Amino acid sequence: MVQVRLIKNTCHQLVKPLNIDKMVFEKSYLEKLPLLGVVFLLCFFSLGFHFGWLLQPYDELRLQQIVFTLCLFFILFYRKIFFSAYLGYQFLFLFIFLFLHLYFYATNIYVFQDLLILILAPIWIFSISISCKSFAKVNIDFLYKILFFIVIISVLPTIFIFLSIKNFLIEGNWYNWHMNYDSIRVYNSFIVPVFFITLYLRLVEFKYIKRIYLILVFLISLSLWFDGARSAILSILIGLIFIFFYKKKFRKKIFITGTLILVAFLSYYLTYYIHNQLYEIDQSLNIVRSSSSGRLRLWGYVYEHWILQPFQGLGGGYLATTDYPLNHLHNLYLRLIFEWGTLGLMYLIWIVYQVLKIIKSDNVHIVLKAGIYAIFVDALFSGNLVYPASQISIFLFLGLASSQFYLKSVPNKKTQLLTKIILLLWLSLYMYILINYLLKDLVCWNCGSYADLMAPGFWFYGKAEHLIHYSLIP
Repeated sequence: MVQVRLIKNTCHQLVKPLNIDKMVFEKSYLEKLPLLGVVFLLCFFSLGFHFGWLLQPYDELRLQQIVFTLCLFFILFYRKIFFSAYLGYQFLFLFIFLFLHLYFYATNIYVFQDLLILILAPIWIFSISISCKSFAKVNIDFLYKILFFIVIISVLPTIFIFLSIKNFLIEGNWYNWHMNYDSIRVYNSFIVPVFFITLYLRLVEFKYIKRIYLILVFLISLSLWFDGARSAILSILIGLIFIFFYKKKFRKKIFITGTLILVAFLSYYLTYYIHNQLYEIDQSLNIVRSSSSGRLRLWGYVYEHWILQPFQGLGGGYLATTDYPLNHLHNLYLRLIFEWGTLGLMYLIWIVYQVLKIIKSDNVHIVLKAGIYAIFVDALFSGNLVYPASQISIFLFLGLASSQFYLKSVPNKKTQLLTKIILLLWLSLYMYILINYLLKDLVCWNCGSYADLMAPGFWFYGKAEHLIHYSLIP
């Protein structure tokens, strides 16, 4: 009996901070669930966990993202969270443009896929922001613990890079060490926000990260060097330079962080040097590439078509409708303008405006500002806002930064009514697309995406319109 009581008391102490029963039954705890949901989704991706619902984990995470968005809508309604008038009118403005584009220009399934992402992105960021505020208000240390857990789980797969290094030196072949998708660029874009969350925890003096911070930075840097992730490395370095010049008190820690990135590069260089000596070859570092990896040719190709209809745009997911061997532009800004025309330009202006408001705020930590810079630098050359895992990672980071950006407003009857109307409009548009164009994908079991070209987009095979049963896949 004594042992049973001891075990019971121990379990109670472990789950006490979460108050799971209250989260389920009390409205005030519902707003904490978005952040916890994000934790689970990022864990599944980082550890390569696969439910078996679909064939590819990439497609499975996309459907989980879609379903979780419905949960976020429910939480926002049930919790009765209110927009400020400032934010409410922006959401209303965006809805009008999304609706008009849907009404006049939605001609194929790829447009609806992109529209779905444009709808869920603000909902995720807003919900995560509310969740982070809720945790910080009650216990800021517990919020740090959640972020620390995300960092550990996200960096854990990089340990396997040492097995690849060993095989590279002994057998002469490099093996993919990633635990998730075939495309290494997904993890590269995913880890950039995680790097700045790691740095954020270090600079706020979170006690648990002090001893392993150097190891975490080294592992992240080493993984990016070996992956040849030029865009991710450039974005991280720009973020660090921003902090170094604008916050004198953090310069020593930023210098140490930069030194670790250099040490990781030297380890990377030494590995290739030893490999070349052992096998008497002259294999160059995969990070040292002077080419644009076809980006300039890709942007020129799309520009030639866009100039014929600049106001309307080419339509979401345009490359998926062509024979071009890629499915997205590897540039968020050009993609919004070329594919979405006037709507894309308005959406881009809204994004830039929001980012500038956050960056100018004195309440937002300097590391979070630097992380935002890094994310949008990475967006110049990658598909970081295309892949579901990197999308979730970025939404988490932007939500965390937004949670520190306070706009003082007192809810009144007008703002309460405005919030309800706007959420209903966004939910209606989301459900319309979901039911009419993606319902067959949601209810498909043992299905997967397939096309002649494996290049990720909305689905793992970006040119795929819908998921199909595994028996129909060649």
